[in-house]
Amino acid sequence: MAIPSLGEACSRLADALEQHWSNDQVLNRKHSALISALRSSSDLEDEKCGVLTLMPALVGHVDEVIQIGQPEEFKTAVLCTLADSTREGPSWRLLFGLEAKPNSAVNDNEIRRACPPDCILEIARRIVSATTQASTTEQLRSALRIIANCCADNNINRNVIIQRDGIEAMLEMVRQGRECDLVIPTLYNVCVDYDEPAKNAAGEPWVSLQEKTADGAEAGSGPPVNTAEQRLGTFWFPPERLTSFQILLEAKDYRDSPIATVADLVEMASRVALYGTQNFVHKVGGHGLDDLVEVDTIADVVRSLLTYGVELAKEDFDCRVSICQAILNVLSQPDTHYIVGGDFRMIWNLIHLPYTMNALEIEIEADEDERALATYRKEILKTIYSVSATGAYEKISGSQSPLIRNCIDALEVDRPHDLLASICVLLANSVVSKERAQQLIQSSPRNVANSLSGLITKTPGSAVLLPAISLATRLSLCPDGQDAFHQTNMISAISLLLTSPTSQVDSSKLKIQCDTISLVRLMIKGRMEYIHDLAFDSEASSHANIMHMMISIFETTSQTETKTEIGRLSIEILRTLLSSTRQSTQSVIEAEQDEEGCMDHKKAESIFQSIIPSQTRPSPSTTSPPNLASRTTIADTISYILTQSISQPSNTGQQSSHQSHLLPAEAEAWFGLALLSTFPSTHGSIKAALARHNFHLLKRLRKITATKDTTALDSVGPHNLAKRNDGINIEEVAGIRNAPGTVKTATEKLDPRYENIKVLVARLVQPQQSQPQLQLQSLCLDSESPGPTAAQAGTEADKQVQEGLEAAAAEMGLSTGCWFDGSLVSK
Repeated sequence: MAIPSLGEACSRLADALEQHWSNDQVLNRKHSALISALRSSSDLEDEKCGVLTLMPALVGHVDEVIQIGQPEEFKTAVLCTLADSTREGPSWRLLFGLEAKPNSAVNDNEIRRACPPDCILEIARRIVSATTQASTTEQLRSALRIIANCCADNNINRNVIIQRDGIEAMLEMVRQGRECDLVIPTLYNVCVDYDEPAKNAAGEPWVSLQEKTADGAEAGSGPPVNTAEQRLGTFWFPPERLTSFQILLEAKDYRDSPIATVADLVEMASRVALYGTQNFVHKVGGHGLDDLVEVDTIADVVRSLLTYGVELAKEDFDCRVSICQAILNVLSQPDTHYIVGGDFRMIWNLIHLPYTMNALEIEIEADEDERALATYRKEILKTIYSVSATGAYEKISGSQSPLIRNCIDALEVDRPHDLLASICVLLANSVVSKERAQQLIQSSPRNVANSLSGLITKTPGSAVLLPAISLATRLSLCPDGQDAFHQTNMISAISLLLTSPTSQVDSSKLKIQCDTISLVRLMIKGRMEYIHDLAFDSEASSHANIMHMMISIFETTSQTETKTEIGRLSIEILRTLLSSTRQSTQSVIEAEQDEEGCMDHKKAESIFQSIIPSQTRPSPSTTSPPNLASRTTIADTISYILTQSISQPSNTGQQSSHQSHLLPAEAEAWFGLALLSTFPSTHGSIKAALARHNFHLLKRLRKITATKDTTALDSVGPHNLAKRNDGINIEEVAGIRNAPGTVKTATEKLDPRYENIKVLVARLVQPQQSQPQLQLQSLCLDSESPGPTAAQAGTEADKQVQEGLEAAAAEMGLSTGCWFDGSLVSK
């Protein structure tokens, strides 16, 4: 249909108005004069100029018709005619409004009706605002049509409605359930793409939270909130404490409401949250005459979105996208997470929101739907991490809570990966203590363990694997969890993650690898009966020995965290093998055990050798022949922790903080080497580790034994212990008797590094009658024997290590010719 010219539009309007007359003859004469003027204006050379000249008369006449026109059918017909004209072409949409945006004084006068209406659009606004009473529903609907059409793509006309409280008036209509099929699209036309930014009370544009961040931070790339969205989002109805979100979302229940447009309006309103939740705080009168009370409605907003909003999203896919965005806008503010975290229904609704389900909760996505929702799934997963980390979530996430029971049940069903990731996050973050871990695993031991094992086996995505491994790690903190994972052969499941090649630039996969190693450590921690799970079993598994995998990863990875975690696993294997009891302490302690209470060292060494790759090693020489392949030993994995803990930061101002964090790790590593020295077959590899990098660790050992600093670890003493990511302290018993004459008082502050080194040195320097010292002969175990130069270098290195150890023994008062059975401390 061709767009009529302005002249044609005038003629058509005149013809339409001529069909309707009033009972008032005076009004009829004005009506006739106006019709004639409209026809005449189409004959002028400058049609626009003629019509503009005519507009004040048209506005005045229409206002008079609305005020005193009789019968009602006449008023209704005139308004309907004007509304129809705005639909037929753009000419009247412009002319019924203003040529420029009015100032605030003009707007205030129009709101108070202190002056006649300045345009047809203002007459329609007054009808909608009920300042001019509409006698019939059709009159009200015609006024809404005029507003909707005149404001389409016209910011000057939008300004008239926005700045004169038109948005608030239309929201009040929605609250009352009046003409929702028309008022909701009208609201949309007024608000969408308006060109004025939101402003504060002083008239200054709002500053986004991104702009308030520190210098150098990137500002948000999203569009700023406009004034229309500001008014839409901050409106509320005090008598019933209703926010605009509640009002709009409840409109879905009204007949013929366009629910997709409702969802779009909700999303527009939610953009206010990007500028802070303080915008949802309203002031109302208190008990006194001048009292003002602040009412925070953000909880109402959040609750509306995650209840009524989710219900709306389920009804229509187009609604789902808008509601997802609205919820993410509001939950972009951290102070909303506590609200969600305290309500299991809102959490459950949130994690299911970005999935299209039918009435039976079965996935029914099309490809285009999947693409539209993919981004929202990732963002909601990030939000779930934060929500489930709140104290409010901890209170509602007990093992028997409805949410946790639903999560456990959901693990047993084949669901979308991102949804399973959210469920694993919720379960993992519910385990905030060993007691919680035990309660959760006891409530359904086989279900949780089997589900996690299957999930890890068949799910390649990092988004699911990270929280799944985190959950398994937390459950492994309790013996029941270790038992359940042993029964479901979890070691076999996670071995798949260790055998898969990992890119050194993929941070997610690197973290999965590191976390998996930590999980292995916790599954065998203190459980002598499960140590054998680490050994190769050709009948039960097709995967290689776990520790062979660990050594291979250690040799190929460049990640400090991964190498350190392998070292900690090595220490835990030794600790578990050599201690029949486990004690977690809150201070640096020693444990005494009778010989008959300890596992026989020979038996322990036999088990050790069955799960650990051969510990033979080239000499402690600092240089190796280029044709000799490197072979990593358990001593290497433990000593790596030492090399990291004793390296100093370049900034001397950071050294104090550096030491307070890393001295406990150093104590643990010396503890591990002392444990390893229990097995004579490992002495050569320990000495080689001490000699590496120009005797770096040997020098460190000598420095500690020379100073015997009993206060070096005050900062990590009984009241300031470093925590590990498994949630418990590393101060655990090593189970060897005190040496004669080494009784300590309760008040003496020992340096655990010194005490552990003392045991290590005593064992390395004592004669090994049952096994000849290999020294350089170990080189001959390799496929190619070294030449004379390498052998000579090895001899010198071995000699230097031995001399250093003997000197340290002398400084500590140890005799190299007698047996020493010192006590180990784990820090």
